[in-house]
Amino acid sequence: YNLANPDKTVVGLLAGVAMTGGFDPQTQQITQPWVIMTQGRQLFEIRELTPGMAQIDADIGVLWIVHPRGLDETTLYAIDQFVLRGGRALIFVDPFAEIDMSTTDPATMAAGSPSDLGPLFAAWGIEYSTENTVADARYALSVNAGPGSRPIRHIGLLGLDGLAMNTDDIVTSGLASINLGTAGSFSVADGSDTTLVPLLTSSTSAGTLPTIQFQFLSDPAALLDGFIPSGETYVLAARLEGPLTTAFPDGPPATAEPSEDETADTQDDSVTTNHLTSTDSANIILV
Repeated sequence: YNLANPDKTVVGLLAGVAMTGGFDPQTQQITQPWVIMTQGRQLFEIRELTPGMAQIDADIGVLWIVHPRGLDETTLYAIDQFVLRGGRALIFVDPFAEIDMSTTDPATMAAGSPSDLGPLFAAWGIEYSTENTVADARYALSVNAGPGSRPIRHIGLLGLDGLAMNTDDIVTSGLASINLGTAGSFSVADGSDTTLVPLLTSSTSAGTLPTIQFQFLSDPAALLDGFIPSGETYVLAARLEGPLTTAFPDGPPATAEPSEDETADTQDDSVTTNHLTSTDSANIILV
């Protein structure tokens, strides 16, 4: 691949978790990069992006967003305009990311955090909620319940097989199994012109549970109490296709007091002048 593609695709990574490694102040230890980061750097030029950016560089071929939390309007606008100018985006959101364990009270148990791109999803005609997590009795994985205990099926941890995957799409056609933990779901809002082409779906033995039930869960068997499958399938990952409109119909969001630096003023004028309001074709994968 590298011989055939000497100029590596630039992937812009905007992550709300420490995927690239670093120093963990809680453990006072150096953390290693995620495996996918190590592998990705072998094939692509991965450029880390930081919240607060006014625009995304034109040479970025793919925007990779992982667990976006608390992004300000300036960053959301940069993503909005990147997508509307035809940029490709791979977006991972999570109603309950256990890898991002945090707590403000040392006396309480740590809990995961949610992520969303609310204003953008709304403009794109996508419904997604951090309040609900997909549970699936068919694809539930078994987890260790402790010494001397039998494994327990955890309906929030899903082991998907080939029947749950789109075999016609190049992304999922060669896969046999994928595990998901506390996954959310996507649907198209009423009146939207966009289309979701499913890549990963639940079984019909699935339903949704309030995400809060997973936050301090000590016994996975408790999730089965009163759980009634809806009989529907839920879209866990999909391609977003069709026309999109901007989440900022009034133009760029107001920024801080303008700088006396002429360069900054020129950039602000450029952003305002080049404001895009729509695109006929989206190029986004949501997970």
